[in-house]
Amino acid sequence: MQEAHTYFGSEPRFTHCNVHNVKEEMNETLSRYRAAFFKRAYLVLENAADAEDAVQDALLSAYKHIDQFRGEAQLSTWLTAIVSNSARMQLRRRPRHIHVSLDEPVGEEQEHSRQNNWRTAGRILRTSAEALSFVSD
Repeated sequence: MQEAHTYFGSEPRFTHCNVHNVKEEMNETLSRYRAAFFKRAYLVLENAADAEDAVQDALLSAYKHIDQFRGEAQLSTWLTAIVSNSARMQLRRRPRHIHVSLDEPVGEEQEHSRQNNWRTAGRILRTSAEALSFVSD
């Protein structure tokens, strides 16, 4: 049986009878569109490391579920949608609120606390210096 490749644009669309060639075509698509996938994830996450993780997670997921690719769109379109979904999922997993410790001073209290720390350090140094001068006398 002859493989059924239907070409639209510059990429082949896959049918179920040529799924064994999908790995090869996927590698070709990845080498071509990896930067675009990263850019898409970065636009959502605004963090390079998180964007790389999102792309990696998306590509792993796509590879695992390649049998679900219906061939109704280009492979790059399908992968871009998976990358976008992966980035949004990472965004949802991020903490939504900044957690502030109730034990740590904030604002003016923090500045007051720093001044007290310097005063305490100064007292300790003076006491130590006096103790040393007492020993040397």
